[in-house]
Amino acid sequence: MSQTAIQSGLYEELTNLADTVDDFLIHIRCGDIGANDPARRRLADFLVHASSDNVANDLATLRLLSLIGCNTNKERSSLARLGKVLRSHDPVPQAAVDRLEKLGRDLEARRSETAAKLRGNIR
Repeated sequence: MSQTAIQSGLYEELTNLADTVDDFLIHIRCGDIGANDPARRRLADFLVHASSDNVANDLATLRLLSLIGCNTNKERSSLARLGKVLRSHDPVPQAAVDRLEKLGRDLEARRSETAAKLRGNIR
């Protein structure tokens, strides 16, 4: 597989997760997000999956976690707790929103870096 293909796939994965985080944050800022909101569920499912035993077989998720600096069990457990907060029917606390905003910024930074690498490989 070429370096361009690898970077392109990574860019797509980063974009998909960043879009999911952004969708959730937009809905919560507008005050129109419930416990069954699709963006909330998708994000919660990813965050819980990121720390599950099954993630060892999911190279795409492991790569995303590595890119955003979640390389230890402690960091992954933190994501799982965040996912469980989103899965609950309780209002999302501001601390969780703040953590998701940081995650969104981290994803955007990695996406920009990947885009720059793609441009470098295409030229």
